Amino acid sequence: MIESEVRALVAERAGSNSSLKVGLLSNPGSGRNKRGLETVRGILKAYPDTLHREARTPDEVSDVLSEFAGNDVDLVALNSGDGTVQAALTALFNNRPFSRLPILGLLRGGSTNVNIGDIGIRGDRDRGLRRLLNWARDLHTGAELCQRPVLRVNASPGSEPIYGMLFGAGVITRGIEYYHNSVHDKGMYDGTATGLTTLRMLLAIARRDPAYVAPISVEVEMDTAEAGSHRPAHDRDYLLLLVSALERLFLGIHPFWGSGSGSLHYTAVHKGPAHTMLAMPPLFWGRPNRFGTPENGYESHRINRLRFSMEGHFTLDGELYRADRSDGPVSVSRDGPVTFVRL
Repeated sequence: MIESEVRALVAERAGSNSSLKVGLLSNPGSGRNKRGLETVRGILKAYPDTLHREARTPDEVSDVLSEFAGNDVDLVALNSGDGTVQAALTALFNNRPFSRLPILGLLRGGSTNVNIGDIGIRGDRDRGLRRLLNWARDLHTGAELCQRPVLRVNASPGSEPIYGMLFGAGVITRGIEYYHNSVHDKGMYDGTATGLTTLRMLLAIARRDPAYVAPISVEVEMDTAEAGSHRPAHDRDYLLLLVSALERLFLGIHPFWGSGSGSLHYTAVHKGPAHTMLAMPPLFWGRPNRFGTPENGYESHRINRLRFSMEGHFTLDGELYRADRSDGPVSVSRDGPVTFVRL
């Protein structure tokens, strides 16, 4: 659903004193939802027209979205973590159950909700759900419709793509492992958990701790939007590769500072970066200082496509996948856009 269509739909429903039809998908296995969905079910009693379904696996998510499409749902609310959002985006683009993409509303149902700060519903899960359902029913002011591209990732040429908002390789995959091993069971969520994990990885980079920051050898090729902007494949060692369709990550950070008109953000940190503790903190906010330069191992661009070959894991929205050079290059490109409601 393109922005003009979305705004026309909202204006049409508002003008006729109508409302948007909502389908709520809850993953009971997501972090916060493990404490139960009783309050969610209680809230929904005041909104009897809302369809509520539960789904844990990607196949179940796909089935629920097909049911929502068959019931002419306008707004899909996802009460889950980032992994379920990724499963929903993958089903929406690969299966195309909707004739036009619905509006998405993202709620804090997971242990980590990296997407929420940029394209989600602020506040806790239950208050956010009430605000979202009130807006869908009354279409009052105060909401913002925003559009973002989504990442289309092909793990090998010809493979079925997966879709998400944040791609990473290198230290970020070790950060995910550290989170699951050392942080996940501590009862910390969102910014606290991801902030602690990021600080641990930053210290590991500064100390060159091989247990966390062993470099990966990657052959990288990229395209940006400018004429003659194709960068041919080159092999080098990296500590971090990051591609995002988001403007802000957890805690509002924006670790992208590259210029150009490409639709995706790309950031890389090379093996053995210099002046880590002086360069990297400002780079988290997209403000390179005199230490955050390509010569010191830090680069950022706006790109349209990234192709890379490596042996090891990469992540998309917190889910880990394996890349093997023998399978051919992994491709990261854009699709969409998708419209999200922010409240």
